Parts: sequence; structure tokens; C-alpha cells
Amino acid sequence: GDPAQGAPAFAEKARLIVAKAASCQGYSRKVLDHPSQTVRYTAVHSGLLRPEDAREAFLSNESSRKLKKFLVSCDQLPCDNDVLEHAKRLFGDQDVELMWRILTRAKDEHVVKTWLRHGSVIFKWLDDANSDTYIEGLPQLASRFPSVMIQLVRDNILRWKWYWVMGILQKDPVAVLRAVFMEMPNSRGTGPILANRRGSEKRQDFRQSLASWGWRHQPEAMLQIVRDSGDDEGDLVVKWLMEVTSTRQYLSMNQKIGYLVTAFTQLEESRKTKQRCLNFCYLLPMDVHAGRKGELQNLIQAFWTMVSHVGRNSRKEILVDNDTQPQACSDFLKAFAKRLPPELAVEQFFRILEEFEATAGAYK
Repeated sequence: GDPAQGAPAFAEKARLIVAKAASCQGYSRKVLDHPSQTVRYTAVHSGLLRPEDAREAFLSNESSRKLKKFLVSCDQLPCDNDVLEHAKRLFGDQDVELMWRILTRAKDEHVVKTWLRHGSVIFKWLDDANSDTYIEGLPQLASRFPSVMIQLVRDNILRWKWYWVMGILQKDPVAVLRAVFMEMPNSRGTGPILANRRGSEKRQDFRQSLASWGWRHQPEAMLQIVRDSGDDEGDLVVKWLMEVTSTRQYLSMNQKIGYLVTAFTQLEESRKTKQRCLNFCYLLPMDVHAGRKGELQNLIQAFWTMVSHVGRNSRKEILVDNDTQPQACSDFLKAFAKRLPPELAVEQFFRILEEFEATAGAYK
């Protein structure tokens, strides 16, 4: 137990309780040197310590190491270069996590960049701690300094982690979306953990989870990414659009089809190739119920809108027979027909063939 405990310590703790109830800011300063460790701990964590008093006590040579450890976890202790330098001298390489706790309260971007530079003690600790474990304070730091966190990923100091990326998405979502899908398409990340109906948990793919969030919350930014990305990356981002299943900020099938069409029609003319058109059309939904007439009409309209944006020769190759690739066209027509109820499939099939006066072989 605490040898200094007893009536004096009990009385001082009672005074701290009364001071807290009365919101007497600054009261804690007078008992930071109390002989009772329990009183000192209560004083530090009572919320009555002013930032300047916490800083003064932490930098003071008269304060004990134990008190300074208490102050590290005190929200009132501000973060600046002097405080961090003192913490480095005090704790060294043995308790770098204590320095990290201070840094997570930083309000100055320069301070964060300085203490997370390559080779620093916190850099090394963070690099070692950068596993699937939760790093306390990282979400708050990310929400305050999005650009710093993104740069740390670029520098391979951090990997994308869903729990802290969400902090940036609330403040600067476009920066994260463009960094992941355009600037660093090969960067690694850890997605959220979702529980299935059986109660078991599964880690989700980070990039697909982010694409799902982006299409539901920032569709214009995602469309811009598709327009500015390479064909392979753009097609993958659109594929993830059609696979969105989250019920948070729910996307209806009609919304998905609308974004799919816009993603294709906004492309530069030189990129609206036959193959790209086929790739997008293959993403149109399967098994739409015959009773969902609105979705079916949107699906049909989407098909014709995308096909109308390619050149006439490419459109003819997509819609009807091609002497050099007859089977490819046949496969495409079958794929389109499978997305429609029988009566609509027949109607669209003959509309396609009549569009370019297809040969008899195409009808077969």
C-alpha cells in the first residue's frame, strides 16, 4: 500500500473531489508534490490541471519520475518540442510508447513531421508496432493531420489501417481516395472486420472496403478517379461499385447502374474502346426480377447508352457478327440476354440484329 496514506491523504482526496465538483481549475497544482502517490495520481487525472501547470511540472527537475509518468497520460499536458525532448531524455528508447502518447496530442503539424521523420526513435517504434494491433491515439492524430498520415504511408512508415483511415475520411476523404486508387494503387492495407450471421469474423479487403465507402459517400470523387485512372484500375473501381452491399448510406441498383453509365460516358473518346465497353456492359446486374420493371428498363437503357458512345465500327462488332471474331459477338449477345427475362431478351436480341441488318448466321 501507500505508506503516506491515512487521514491526511484521505482529506486531500476529499478536497480534490469537492474542487472537481466546483470546477476549480488549477487546484491540482498545489498537491502535485503531495507525499501520497494516490493523491498525486488523482490530482493529475482530476481534470483540474491547467496545461501550463502540467507542462511546468513535467519539465521541472524537482518532479519525480513517477509523477512525470502520470503526466504523460494527462490530457492537459501539451505537446511541443521541449516536452518531447525532455521525454526522450527521461524515458530514452525503453519507453518510447510514453513519447508516442505525448505526440498524439500534438496540435502543430511541424512537430509531428519532426518527430516522425525517418530514423527517429518514434519512427522506429511505430514501424515495429505497425502490425494488426491497434495503436492508441493514431485515429485522433490522423484526423488532425491527414496529409502527414498519407505521407507516412508513402514513406512506408505506416500501412493503411481502417480504424485510423476512417478519421481522415471524415475530414479529407478525396485525399485518401485518390492516394489509394491513383497515387499508390499497390499500397497494402488492412480493412474492417465484419461478423457474419454465424457470429464468426472476417477481415475485409481494404481497397474494396474503401471503394464501397467512396461510392456511397463520395460518388463524384470516385467518378473522377475512374476518369483519371488507367483502364485496369478504373475497371476494378467500377467493378467494386457493382459489388457494394453495405446498407449504410445504401446504394440502390438504379443508382449503381447510373454511376456505371456515367463512369463510361465521361471517359475520353480515345478510351471508349470496344473492349472497354464490353467490360462495363458485363458489369450490368444479373437475375433482375421480372417484376422490377424500373430496374430492367434502366439496365436496357444503360446498355444502349454505353454502346452508343463507341464508334460505329466498334458498335457493329459488339452488336452483330464480326467475320474475324464471330464467337466473341455471340458470347456477348448471350451475356446480355441472360440479364433479362425471356420476353425482353428476345425483344432486345432482334433489336440488336435489326440495328445493323445482321447476316443470317447471326440469327442462328
